[in-house]
Amino acid sequence: MNEVLCYAPELNNNSSEIILSEEESFHVSKVLRFKIGDHLFVTNGNGVFSHAQISEIVKQNVKIVIKSIDYQEQTIYQSHAAICLLKSRETIEWTVEKLTELGINEISLVLSKRVERNVVNIERLKKIAISAMKQSFRFYLPVINPILPFSDFVLSQKTDERLKLIAWCGAGNIYNVSHIVLKKSSIVYLIGPEGDFTDEEVQFATGNGFAPVSLGSVRLRSETAAIHTLSAIITLNSL
Repeated sequence: MNEVLCYAPELNNNSSEIILSEEESFHVSKVLRFKIGDHLFVTNGNGVFSHAQISEIVKQNVKIVIKSIDYQEQTIYQSHAAICLLKSRETIEWTVEKLTELGINEISLVLSKRVERNVVNIERLKKIAISAMKQSFRFYLPVINPILPFSDFVLSQKTDERLKLIAWCGAGNIYNVSHIVLKKSSIVYLIGPEGDFTDEEVQFATGNGFAPVSLGSVRLRSETAAIHTLSAIITLNSL
């Protein structure tokens, strides 16, 4: 049987047994049809993970016994994607899913001038991130922040010492992301909406510590740009 990872935020170094949440219990007992004695893995989404065994199933409540506990260190560099709200809810959800699978640490949702949507279900996005974390067998759940206006987000990062980037079609190849990203450096990067950032927004961001970058000569969709940038960061850090 394939290894299965469950999410239990209450898991800690002192845990001996846990009753899985109703949602996790249903998935394990009804969807996967696990039985008493079956083994699985569980994580708290903050680096702690354990090998566990099902000890009891009562209705839809699954109790697990912790067999061993371990901890996975975070990567030296941290990645924070700030994405302007996209037109399609499905596209936003897909982007969060794929960023989580790749190992993003934090996701912010931003309202810029050219966005065509100003609301999103944050709780649904968090559930999608949990599912993606489990599917990709990762032990860290990304932080998903509430929506912020563009200027508020930029100013909120002003004192942050991480490398700050704003992807912009007008940056030109001289400012390609591969030329600017430093190995093992933590990064915050801004991705614009359909239609890109306005010149005024780029000026505001660059005036507050963000460096404009190009993602290449091909114009990418916003969701593709978000994935491409994180993939580039991961690749550059693995060289």
